Amino acid sequence: MLAGHSFGGLPVRAFAGLFPDETAGLVLVDASHPDQWLRWPVRRADWMIATSQRVSAVLARIGLLRVVDLSRPLSAGLPERQVAELRARSALPGASAVEAQQMDAWPESRSQLPASLGDLPLVVLGVSDQPRGGETLTELQAELPGLSTNSARRIVQGATHEALVARREHAMVVADAIRAVVAGEPARILTTVPE
Repeated sequence: MLAGHSFGGLPVRAFAGLFPDETAGLVLVDASHPDQWLRWPVRRADWMIATSQRVSAVLARIGLLRVVDLSRPLSAGLPERQVAELRARSALPGASAVEAQQMDAWPESRSQLPASLGDLPLVVLGVSDQPRGGETLTELQAELPGLSTNSARRIVQGATHEALVARREHAMVVADAIRAVVAGEPARILTTVPE
């Protein structure tokens, strides 16, 4: 059973395609869509993000990110220790450099994804609050359940991309989705978890 949040949705899909006998199911947690940057309303947004990550890596290398906390929007809702860990990770030059490399590898990663997951149990979790590109992201998320004939999609009301894994009430929805997939019953996520 694999779960992937954001960009993490792409490698777990690739793993499922390469090792179907070792994959019991997938939970895509507001996961990236392989065509996301091709269909994004702002041209070259992927290049802009990769460039900003490279700049962040330079700022981290000179120590500025130890003083300026860029992780705050990502950590809202996490316990104190995890906030500190995320801040420490964000201050490392390698963290931003790896994210830039992920963006650079996006076109190649698209070709490594299976077109279908057959009847592999799949839950696609999306969020109701999308501050940027909401219409496009919602359309892309709506396509993901079509990867499997045994899938369910749920929009987590009040959740943002970050809050889906950082805030306890939303993270519990993710945990319930994982349990439903482990049980081979992805549709259960639609009936057992209150909105």
